Amino acid sequence: MATQPGRSAGGAPAVGPAGVNRRMTAAILAGAALVGSMIAAPRAAHAKPKPPPGNLIFVQKGAIWRVALATPEEPVKLIKLPPMRKKRVTRLEAAGDGSALLVELSKNAAWIDLSGPTPAAPVYLPCRGRAHLSPGGERVLCASRTGKGTSVYRLRPTFGAAPLPASPGATLMADLTGERVIVAEPKALFLTPVASPDHRTQVAPHAPSASLSIAPDGQRAVGRYSDGDGAESLYGFRLDGEAARRKLGPGTPVGWSADSVWLAVNGENTACAVRAVGGEFKCWDKFRTLAIDRDGSWLLLARPPGAKARRFDLFLGRVGGPHVEKPLPLLRGVSAAVLVP
Repeated sequence: MATQPGRSAGGAPAVGPAGVNRRMTAAILAGAALVGSMIAAPRAAHAKPKPPPGNLIFVQKGAIWRVALATPEEPVKLIKLPPMRKKRVTRLEAAGDGSALLVELSKNAAWIDLSGPTPAAPVYLPCRGRAHLSPGGERVLCASRTGKGTSVYRLRPTFGAAPLPASPGATLMADLTGERVIVAEPKALFLTPVASPDHRTQVAPHAPSASLSIAPDGQRAVGRYSDGDGAESLYGFRLDGEAARRKLGPGTPVGWSADSVWLAVNGENTACAVRAVGGEFKCWDKFRTLAIDRDGSWLLLARPPGAKARRFDLFLGRVGGPHVEKPLPLLRGVSAAVLVP
């Protein structure tokens, strides 16, 4: 029986050279699409993260600047520092909502109101040693120049000062507005109202040997305690009177996220973000951390360009994600910096 051109004896299409070419072409195109999708997927998974929303305040060239994290090449000058002070800025600290800035100098401190459309003139305070800004930005706590105690300065809505008999090295703000402080004594921590320091309450039956740090909401603290083998580690605990301690690991606390969940910590040669409850952490070797953003999503990292350099380069480290990602470069050659919303 004769067969029709292009069909087999059973009625199936014949596979001639043209048919083979069409099938091979289709297979090659399908395979190429599959390979392309396999190549594209890892690229999407490892895409360079975008800078977060928010801003950076930093000191450079004798002035204080503000810049959006998304456009670090477009800074705006906030305040020009007086010539006698421009090389003495040692640290910046900002309110959680970005409404105030503490400029720590070598022998005193300055408070700047950022709540208006333009920054107010700095208010220089008679502080000595390290100063602390309340999380809401209303008050500054520091060692008093007029005595051996501590002073709490109220900067808004009106100016005021309240002396405290406690040692400045053992006193920290304990709530959002700075109306209460935590005072560390050799064997306990006490919550003390600034307005009536005699009415205090014990909130922990122990006190750390060093590095006491209070969460912005005043509900939790961390500090360094002995591990029992001669070494010390950072422990977290609630300020509830019992203060059961949980080990967080080595390091020194630098600051808290505004929601009191994450803690920025510096180790011997590492910068880390540590979750205050749960033990989750992420670290970057050969960096140190300057600040953590409002919700604990990013760390502000610093790395000196040289062993003897006084200024440093800035980077952003993303806390989220399953792996430690390479930090995003921000700026070079700054002397102090902090994150603000």
